[in-house]
Amino acid sequence: MAAISSNGLYRTRTHFAVELHPSTVSDVLGGVKEQLNAHLLRYVDEFEGVLVAYSNVQILTKQPVIHPYFPYFHLDVRADVLLFKPSPGMTLVARVNHLGEDYISALALGVFNVTIPTRAVMPELHFLREVWGTLQENKWIHKVTPQHQIHEHSYIVFRVEDVKDNGGFFQISGSMREPATGAADFLHPGVQLPEPPAGWP
Repeated sequence: MAAISSNGLYRTRTHFAVELHPSTVSDVLGGVKEQLNAHLLRYVDEFEGVLVAYSNVQILTKQPVIHPYFPYFHLDVRADVLLFKPSPGMTLVARVNHLGEDYISALALGVFNVTIPTRAVMPELHFLREVWGTLQENKWIHKVTPQHQIHEHSYIVFRVEDVKDNGGFFQISGSMREPATGAADFLHPGVQLPEPPAGWP
């Protein structure tokens, strides 16, 4: 399994099994792809990660046999898959979508939920709510280095503390207590950060 970069993405060619209904017999490859599509952006136990993309699907079974106890047939399949497999201790980048007094919420790769509770934020960073008439802005600001600020839509660098899958809902718990974590533009000035698609929160 090859890591594409340090962002938790891995590309591999893997072997796995699928069970198809006989109604798909006229288009077995289509049936396999339909099952894979249903797993996209969801944690798949067999892959031990979130399926982000797939390609080059190959049917290995030449003569599938229908199960004797339920009307499905078994197929062995091989495909190239792109997986998101963050693990505790890994450092990732995410874009903040909400700031609260007791947590920071962000999205990794624009999709995967990241939550960083106050207890996991370095004590030098504190929450500040600024109000101007009917307008307000929430941000986290460094007490000693005030140019180190985290706003909504900022990119942050954080450490993965825990990864959970609850019924297909993939959740990352993060930490920003380490010196090399915090606002990405402060930690890495001049680095070009990607702009989100139009309409992205």
